[in-house]
Amino acid sequence: LSLEITRTYNSQPAFELPGWTHEQDRGGSSWFVDQNTLRGEGDRVLTERVFQNPVTLSVRMKTLQTQPGEADVPDLADPNKPATPSSWYAAWVNFAYQDYRNFYYFLIHRNGTLELSKLSNGALVTLKTATSTLSPFDWHTLRVEVNGNSIQCYVDGTLRLQQTEAAAIPSGKVGLNAYWSYALFDDLSVTDSAGIMSDDFNRKNRQEDAIFGWGWTWNYGLKLEGTQLV
Repeated sequence: LSLEITRTYNSQPAFELPGWTHEQDRGGSSWFVDQNTLRGEGDRVLTERVFQNPVTLSVRMKTLQTQPGEADVPDLADPNKPATPSSWYAAWVNFAYQDYRNFYYFLIHRNGTLELSKLSNGALVTLKTATSTLSPFDWHTLRVEVNGNSIQCYVDGTLRLQQTEAAAIPSGKVGLNAYWSYALFDDLSVTDSAGIMSDDFNRKNRQEDAIFGWGWTWNYGLKLEGTQLV
């Protein structure tokens, strides 16, 4: 007998956390529940639910560490010194998310800068920024209130940024983003006219129960060929 073994790879996302989805076709990330927090490394996860304006969202989040990324800035004076990660490499909250080219975001930069911006047809539009002594590496509660064309952004109960748009903010999903970073999220609450969605991520502490992202699945095939013995 001759034996032939083949192995094929099938890259596909796994969605196993009720109420949440992974951003399709963006890949390269891992998200799971552990110690009653949602832990993300790279990219973002999104609510399955689309929220209608007006919306109020609140989430606790903390950046644990950053990853080397394509925007890292090397120190030309000292080639042996590690590159400096971009200040954007931290936890973000996304809202009015329609697709990866159209959404709003609010974050605390690594340097403490607070930023409210949007992507419109893929173009970045910075709406408001402010300096602060806050660190994304500490736990903070970020709250965003959207009402008509008004946006108000709070950190730990203090109003930090506000913006009035020319038109009403569109409906969309809420996203949690660990941009080139490893971050923790907890105590999410999102409210619109249809009611409240809340998630404290109080689930079994097993990574395999809530993995997102693009991973490998292995399919094995066996082929047996008979030969005639004489």
